[in-house]
Parts: sequence; structure tokens; C-alpha cells
Amino acid sequence: MPKPSLSGFDPYSSGDPNPPSRQPSQPSQPSTSPSSVLSSLNQNQIQFFLNQGYTAGLLKTLLKEKKKYAQRCWIVDNGSRMLVKDSHKVSVDQTNGSILKVDGFTRWDELMDCVGNQVWVASNIKMSMRFALLNPASGAAPQYFAMDGNNINQQQEIQKVRQIMTSIQPSGPTNLSKELQVIRNYIASISDQLCSSNQKVSIVIATQGLPTNDSGECSAQITQEFVETFKSIQKLPVTIGIRLCTDDEVVFHFYNDILDHLEDNIHGEHSIPYDVIDDYFGESLEIYLKNPWLTYGLALHRFRELGLHVHELDLLDERLLTLDELYGFCFILFDVEKNTEPTLPHPTVNWEAFLSSISSLMMKEKQQWNPVTRKFCPWINVLQLRQLYGRNATQSQTHSNASVHNSFQQNQGTQTYPPQGNVSNKQQSTHHQPPPPPSAVPPSQVKPPVQAQMSPPKVDNESIKKNLLTSWALIPPAYQSLKQLPELLGSLQFALPPAFGVEEHKYFQKWKSLSNEALSTGGKAVIKRAHRKAKFLLHPDKLPNDLTEKQAHVCKLIWDILADAWEVFDRE
Repeated sequence: MPKPSLSGFDPYSSGDPNPPSRQPSQPSQPSTSPSSVLSSLNQNQIQFFLNQGYTAGLLKTLLKEKKKYAQRCWIVDNGSRMLVKDSHKVSVDQTNGSILKVDGFTRWDELMDCVGNQVWVASNIKMSMRFALLNPASGAAPQYFAMDGNNINQQQEIQKVRQIMTSIQPSGPTNLSKELQVIRNYIASISDQLCSSNQKVSIVIATQGLPTNDSGECSAQITQEFVETFKSIQKLPVTIGIRLCTDDEVVFHFYNDILDHLEDNIHGEHSIPYDVIDDYFGESLEIYLKNPWLTYGLALHRFRELGLHVHELDLLDERLLTLDELYGFCFILFDVEKNTEPTLPHPTVNWEAFLSSISSLMMKEKQQWNPVTRKFCPWINVLQLRQLYGRNATQSQTHSNASVHNSFQQNQGTQTYPPQGNVSNKQQSTHHQPPPPPSAVPPSQVKPPVQAQMSPPKVDNESIKKNLLTSWALIPPAYQSLKQLPELLGSLQFALPPAFGVEEHKYFQKWKSLSNEALSTGGKAVIKRAHRKAKFLLHPDKLPNDLTEKQAHVCKLIWDILADAWEVFDRE
């Protein structure tokens, strides 16, 4: 059998439709038996997905979601910036099955790996794909091409896409608006047909940067044109995914902020299902910061790259799932059905029975490589579920992180102001211990931070600084040393306006609370990722122009405090 490619999932290196299993021989459990729902697939197709790490539940979800889409359209950025060599690919260690990040690849290499996997998945479930390159390809390669999922000879279709993609030499600008307008007009022409069949079109934009014009120029006017084009699509039956091949924080924030320009539906949700996805390793850090109980297996990432939007999966990198969402996620992952045996108890009805059922279901699944902890783990960490949601979780989880509230409350002091003299930015000789495990109290019953219960303080720059230091930054009761960086990042939302009587501004709502559990257990890569997000939010060049003087003052204070805390953290 041919040796797997460096990526481990690149179909362009082998014609074998059933590559060797990427799962480890140890520690693993017998694979979930396919259910009757998978009867539309033959055994080779089922084995293909199991070898890729799919659970039977995830595969069933894939087949169900596929029916909702009439077409899948990929806008592929083949501009010259795709040749920047700052990307990486997935490598599978054939001795133990661990998954490694290998640097030294171009962004186009990363995208080729992604598209290659999509082609294999589509061929195995007979799903058609349309591709549109941003720029005319050199040589005989077409700018527009498709993979016909109904072609009996799927190997022929895979080979066709392979030849086109491998022959492309990226060059030119990143004019996303122009190509998005073409697809918008096409979907508008078939929208009546789509609505009558209750189907949608999935659009995936695979790119590395901000939109440009045909000359490669990027300006506020050009990016606004893209936003307006994007807004013109929101009434059409579509879903949109952005697959980014870059680590540029500016680019990520641009595409995430597009949601602010979209209209909400009657349920208060964005009218277009929309998701922004990083590469596997970057996305695993984002998800760990919000939902550290989940092992983000590579199969789950590849599923999300498909552009088949599933609500619970789209939320994984945004915030801690509510208990209802956690319940729904388990039906996606595991081979269980609602109202059938074996039943899965709802966590708000019987928390302990829910955890027991999850533990039993995981015994049927192979362990997955966790790219954050760098070891094989079950899909779900039951202990962390207990810590994050509480043993007596009888009410729906709010979007707030209970552990953050508890940790923040435990560190409030009764002293109003710091002692006289300079405040040291060094840690005490005995390191401040991380906060204890979260309380078992349901998050909806957790009391708000102490300062929210106080009478409004005098709001001037000096009082803001004193309250920020004593209530958020310094270790009580001496108030002479900074708290550790993970604790500051985990409670940052309580330091941002409207805290301490400073006027609220919608800009600060961009900050999404991070899991204290993730920050205390995830290692340096997790802390570094969280710190980078905080720096981007507070960077003087990124702050909106309409901040008040006091709002800007708070940002400057927090920026300096986090810089001092990072210096201490980085030395350890």
C-alpha cells in the first residue's frame, strides 16, 4: 500500500480510496458499528469515513445535512499572496497515530490539502462541488470547474480536480467581491427553485487575506464593497463559510466582524448561517478556549470545512455551549436518536444520568488526538463537564462562564484602594495559585461580580485606575503584585467598560469570555493565543475613534497590565 502523504489526508498523492487508518492502535476502542441510517453507503465508503476518524453519529449527520443542499460552491483564492510560505500541514505519525503540525508550506499547499480532502469526502457520498478561481489559471486549466457527484466513475472526477489544482500557479489579486457577485447572481436566478425544494446553496470562500480590487489594492472602500455584496446575499437561501489560510489577526477580525453588518431574523439570529474557520491547529486552540471539555478531532474539523452548517458546531469556537446545545452536540457526535433506545437523558433533567450515558457512549469510540494537550483523549472530558457546568446542572447554561465568575469573585477584596507606593509588576515569591475548580452551583445562579453590586463609584481617571487595580489586577490583601496572566485573561470581560462606572461601548462586546479551565490547564500555546486576542482588542491602532477619554484610559491601563503580566509569564 502506498505510503501516506505528508499531510496524511492528501488524496492527490494516492489513488487509494480507502487509505490506511489514521487512528492509533493504542489507546483505542472498537469502532462504533454503523447503523441502518448508513445503508446508502457501501462498506468501503463507510470504512473510508471511519478511517478518517468519523464517528457513526458524525457520518449520519453528514448524510442528513447533505440533503439540505442543492449545490456547494467554493470560491478559491489563487492570488499571488497564496504563495507566502508561512503555512503548515497535518502530518500523521505512522508509528503511533499522533497528529503533528509541519511548517514550511505555502498557503496554497494548505488550501490544496483542504480541497483534496473535500473532494474525497464528496466522492464518497455522491455530492457535487463547483469551484471558482478568483483569477484565470495559467495554461489550459479552467477558471471554473466542477466535480459531478452523480458520475459513476468517481475516480475520474477526483482525477480531474487533481489535475486542475496541481497545475495552478497562484498569481493575481484577491478580488473576492467580483466573484461573490457572480455567484450571488447565479443563486438569485435559481432561488425560486431552491425555495420550492426547501434546499440551500453552500458557499465556501477559501482565502488568505482581505478583499482587493483587480489591481491588488485594498482600502476601506474596497472592503466596504465586499461587505455590501455580502449583505446583498443574506436574503437568498445560502450558507457561507470562510476558510482562512492565514494567521493574520486583522484578517480574522475582518471576516468575523461581517456578522455585525447582517440583519437578524425574527429569532434574533443572523439571517445567514455563517462560520469562519482557521486551520486545524489554530481552530483547536480557539475551541479549547471556549469549550475545553471537547477533544477537537481532525474529523470534526474536516466536517466543519465542508460548509454544511450545523448550529452546535458553528458555536464551538464562539462561546461555551449551553446545556441544550451540549445535548444537541451529543446527538451529532454519537450514534443515538431522540425518542429511541438507548435514550440520552437531557442534562437539565438528570445531570448524573447524562454524564453516565456520555461515558458509556465514549467507550464505543476510538480516542482522538488532542492537538492542544498533545495526547490521545476521549471525545468528551466528563470531569471538565462537571467543573464547567456543575454537578447539579438543572437549568440551561447561560453564555457566561461560571468558573470565570467564581474565580473573579474569590479575588475581590474589601479594600477600596491600593496601598501607598509603587505597585510591583513582579509575582510574589510564592506563586499565586490558580483558582480552585468551579462551583457546582448552576451558572444561572452564580452571583454577579462584586463591583456590579456596589454603589456607583466616583468616575475619574484616578478612581478608575484604583478600582481596576484592586478589583481586577492585584492580589489581595497586600495589593502589591499582579495576578497571573491566565487569571487576568479569564476575567478580562469584568475589567472592560461598562465596569467601574465607565460608559459602555459596543466595541467591547467583541471580547468573548474565555474558559478559566482552559487557561489553567491548556499550556503556553493556549495562553499565548488568548493574550494575542486581548492585545488585538486593546491595541491603540485598533480602537475605534469614538471612544471617550475614560474608555481609552481603561484600554491603556489594561494594555499595560497585561504587558507586565506577559513579561512575568514569559520568563517562567
